[in-house]
Amino acid sequence: MARKGPTIDEGISQSIRNQFNDEIPQLFAYSQLLLSINGHDGRYGTCHTPMKFWAAWREEDITDTQMYALRNHQLSTEQIHALFDHRPSADLQLVPTVNRWGGTGRQWAG
Repeated sequence: MARKGPTIDEGISQSIRNQFNDEIPQLFAYSQLLLSINGHDGRYGTCHTPMKFWAAWREEDITDTQMYALRNHQLSTEQIHALFDHRPSADLQLVPTVNRWGGTGRQWAG
């Protein structure tokens, strides 16, 4: 089964491209670590790191099975409130509708 969403390489490519002077290099002025994550895998690098040197993210003290269980466990209402109580209440209304690819089906007010 094919995975949905952007690939790790697409994320890295976009990060590298955005660092060019004719793009948005100021976005990276304070960046120490850059991540490209697709929900299953992740790689990391620093500013101006060529794609071939971005390394795979690996957790040392947790198995893939444990990570899968954590990643696919729905948060309780109490956990959601602990994470977001400092935010305006309108933001909390969006939390339960966010899917794993970041889409909500709603437009953010800009």
